[in-house]
Amino acid sequence: MVACPYGDGPERVPPLGAMSVLAYVQDALGPWVQTHLFDFSGYPRSSQAALARIAAWQPQVVGVPIYSSQVAIVDDWVAQLRARLPAAVFVAGGPHPTLTTETFLRRRTHLFDAIVRGDGERPFVAILDRVAAGCRRFEVPGVSYVAADGGIVEMPDGEQLAPDAMADPFSVPITHANAPLVFTDRRTGRQRSAVALVSSRSCPLKCSFCAIIAMPGKWRSVPDDTLLAWLCAEHARAPFEHIYFMDANFFVVPRRVRGLSSAIAERLPGVTWSASSTVGMLLKLEADLPLLARQGLRMVEMGIEAASDDQLAFLNKRSSVATNRQAVRALQRNGIDIGIDFIMFNPDQTLADLEANVAFFRDCDLTLHEDFGHLFNGLTLYPGTPLRRTYEQRLGASFDPDRLPVVDPLFRDPQVQAVYRAFTGPFRRRYMRRVERLRDAARAAARRLADTDSGRAQRLRLEAIRIHHVPLKVLQQLCRAEAGAPLESAVPLLAGWNAYERRVRALCGAATAEAEPAAAQRPAAARLEAGAE
Repeated sequence: MVACPYGDGPERVPPLGAMSVLAYVQDALGPWVQTHLFDFSGYPRSSQAALARIAAWQPQVVGVPIYSSQVAIVDDWVAQLRARLPAAVFVAGGPHPTLTTETFLRRRTHLFDAIVRGDGERPFVAILDRVAAGCRRFEVPGVSYVAADGGIVEMPDGEQLAPDAMADPFSVPITHANAPLVFTDRRTGRQRSAVALVSSRSCPLKCSFCAIIAMPGKWRSVPDDTLLAWLCAEHARAPFEHIYFMDANFFVVPRRVRGLSSAIAERLPGVTWSASSTVGMLLKLEADLPLLARQGLRMVEMGIEAASDDQLAFLNKRSSVATNRQAVRALQRNGIDIGIDFIMFNPDQTLADLEANVAFFRDCDLTLHEDFGHLFNGLTLYPGTPLRRTYEQRLGASFDPDRLPVVDPLFRDPQVQAVYRAFTGPFRRRYMRRVERLRDAARAAARRLADTDSGRAQRLRLEAIRIHHVPLKVLQQLCRAEAGAPLESAVPLLAGWNAYERRVRALCGAATAEAEPAAAQRPAAARLEAGAE
């Protein structure tokens, strides 16, 4: 199986869905099949070295998991791989082929021989059985395939995989040349070596923007004993200090969360963990958070998404601004970090909605969240989702199934559209890298001066905090500016940025002048591409 580049920079988490499928294949077929996962998800999209490594392995079957954001990259890679491996069978799977079944294979009969819809384990094993028998007719539930005459044969949907049939994802041979997976534990101030896995599938909620609800299958979880056996075996083989549970919604069953947390603390002492949750399901465990934190819970990625009740209803979130605040405060009270899932911009917003989003981060003490990504997030209209259909009905036309629509033309409020354009366009392009570099330089200088010039170090720490607030302040000022005004005129903060940047640099001193990362500091994928390893 091949994880093609995502196209958005280095990626540390391996392709967990592909690992699950290949692990099941190994269990089902044993010595009759040789498997390998080539994880090039964080590689440059033009990597000829990666393509050559895949071709050198000479696979008879190539499986490719595909997300909607990487369709063009996958098309390019598979076209090149087919030229190198003309006799191989190419099978697509994952969210995008499942959500665009009617068109995906029809457009790509020159690239793929079949697609797997939904859970890939059983259909992929059946395809391998037929290939081994010299058969190219994949009459398997959950599969669509290209017939000998070039037509498309669509088999009935397959059944979802039972939880107790899922296989140990850590057992898969993998080429994963990206940087090691780590977790930054802010409670102890150090990085922990980490592993990632998915312990459940789907989600019982029905958020209108979420592609997960469009995928077939109900929520189900790996049995606790099985999950712990996987983790303990991997820990014995390659010790780790943190577990990323990458489930869409880990907190669905409170009893399960309590049991797993206690078992991890008992059987893997010192290992911490993190997971994701919706607001309502986290609050079902609010009283348990002190114990979960003591047992090792360090971070919850939480689907807050919006900060007005109208926006939350539009997104079918089944939460409110009040419950969002309650959940944030509960995590903060217990020293548990928050990963923020938030849709800052959606086309149905009013300016008051957008200002409420900005105010939420300030009022909930989230302004110093390390990552800035949530500030720039616009609504993504994934194939198969209710909101995508809503906008298609409004426009009276269908979006291209292989493209994620550009959100800009869909804004109803021209003021919100103007803010979106200025903030995600000129401000992000011209200033964000400078903001992050200046903040990091101030932090680094403060650390170096802590023992020799405490006054200057404290001033630099305060400057770093001030700099970190810049993007949110810019967004706030844009909401109050006249629509269409030039960026520096609309945002007084930016009018004096050049002079401010020079003053902070001078305060940092010449030794902290920003330099491009050395070759040894680049991601491992980039070093491999350059031939350094």
